[in-house]
Amino acid sequence: MSKFTFQITAGAVEYLRKNLLRTSSGDPLVLAIVPEVSQEGALNLDANEVNFSDRELVAMATDFMNSLSSPIELHWVVGGVHKSRLPEGNFRLVDGIECFLPEEVRCVVNGRVLSLQNGELRFDPQLEPPHVKINTTKKSK
Repeated sequence: MSKFTFQITAGAVEYLRKNLLRTSSGDPLVLAIVPEVSQEGALNLDANEVNFSDRELVAMATDFMNSLSSPIELHWVVGGVHKSRLPEGNFRLVDGIECFLPEEVRCVVNGRVLSLQNGELRFDPQLEPPHVKINTTKKSK
C-alpha cells in the first residue's frame, strides 16, 4: 500500500478556516474536492436553504446531466460541505483541516500540495481534468 502524501500549506489552511469552512449553523463543514461541470447553468444548491433527500438529489443531478449538451467538460473544485451530508469513513485530517476524501479523490490528490496563490487555491502539481464517463442520452421506454 502506497503512502498518502496530500498536503495543505499554512496559507491555504488559514484561508480555508477564515473563508471556506466557516459556518454559523453549528454543523461542521469539511473540505471536499469534487468534479464540476464547466458549462453555464450549472446546478447550484445551497444546503443552508434546502433539505433534499439523497433520492431527490440523485434525481435532480440525473435530470441536470441529461439536459447538458455534449461534450461535457469537468474540472476540479475545492469547497466546503456539511459533514452530516457525507458518508462516514471517508474523512482524513490533513494539516489541521478535516477533508472528505473518498478513494476516487485520494488517488487524484495523492502527492499534491494545495496552496493559496494570488488569492486562489491551487494544486501543485496541477490536477488533470476528471476522467468521468457520463451518459447523457435519455433512455427510451
